[in-house]
Amino acid sequence: MKDTVASASSGLDIEMPITHFYGEKLLEAVREGEVTEKTIDESALRIIRTLLAHEHFIEEHKKEGSCDYRKHQELALQCAREGITLLKNEDQLLPIDCKKRKKIVVLGSYADRENIGDRGSSQVYAPYVVTILQGITEYPSDAEVIYYSEESASHCRRLAKEADVVVIVAGNDYLDAVVVLVGGSMILMDEWEDQVGAILMAYYPGMEGGKAVADVLFGKTNPGGKLPFVIPKKEEDLPEIDWDAEEFRYDYYHGYTLLNKNHVEPLYPFGYGLSYTTFTLTGMKAWRDEENLYASVIAKNTGKREGSEVVQMYVGAADSKVERPEYVLKNFQKIRLDAGEAKEVKLVCPIREMAYFDEGRNEFVAEFSIPYEVYVGTSSLREDLWVREV
Repeated sequence: MKDTVASASSGLDIEMPITHFYGEKLLEAVREGEVTEKTIDESALRIIRTLLAHEHFIEEHKKEGSCDYRKHQELALQCAREGITLLKNEDQLLPIDCKKRKKIVVLGSYADRENIGDRGSSQVYAPYVVTILQGITEYPSDAEVIYYSEESASHCRRLAKEADVVVIVAGNDYLDAVVVLVGGSMILMDEWEDQVGAILMAYYPGMEGGKAVADVLFGKTNPGGKLPFVIPKKEEDLPEIDWDAEEFRYDYYHGYTLLNKNHVEPLYPFGYGLSYTTFTLTGMKAWRDEENLYASVIAKNTGKREGSEVVQMYVGAADSKVERPEYVLKNFQKIRLDAGEAKEVKLVCPIREMAYFDEGRNEFVAEFSIPYEVYVGTSSLREDLWVREV
């Protein structure tokens, strides 16, 4: 939305959360006759109709005691724990063994910041926020925790040399260090990734995020999150973008499909994530009927503790009439397994979900008669996938 008249005339009823193109600009457009009063009336009617339709639920939630905040807090903690992604863990640096590592240095201003999301439409107003520093210091252990916000790089180095382990929250690069990244999108790591022992992607972990991060760092929770984006090795692997452009074309290939097309290996692939235990996938099968593509595999926890794995199903269509990515994610299933436990995982992809849009016919077209390639694995990386043609 970058045009007052076009937006209002196209049915955009509300500009949120900050007024840039409506407000006085919209009033002026009405005065100049560029936007009709009828358009404004219809937009206002849709807004009021939506409010009235949900009035009962709004009033119910306003009542004292109508909301179980404790359950909300527990859910926030669970979501944060489930989502945190372990990207690197050399020499099993994590989880932190407080019996051996008695002095923990936490570096970085983000460690003590209530950072739960971007400003704008995703902004929330939590009644409290557990910071990562708070989560670490309040975790029940005998370890000494020292915090420094990183104003002086030389002081950071001195503290790091005296520590048994360093936790850097979006910070510098030290040996025997753990880097915890907080953010809502991909973060390039090429300048420092090889200089740290472990990396956690915490995303925006929410109001209970500090507690969740501490639970993962100290091993109470086994991380099982997977990357929802690909992390390239260097900036040059990404398509160029002009943030000041009035128009920008998003081409067909993006993310892991773009890297696959260009034969570029990522630093960390889409769908990737480590665990404090290990898993194997064996016995892959793939088949189809008239409507669906199917796959199954045996997932086994081969480590010494419980954990979760995400089995992912990708589908390719090399014989399609139109150009397509080599394969795209079509299904996935997260499973929890005790140490030594094995379970069969079945996945399905309706063939209609592989339809392409035919501009000439102005409709989606599903190709039921061609063969498909079914991939199953634990990330989008080709080496992590089994493949069968059906």
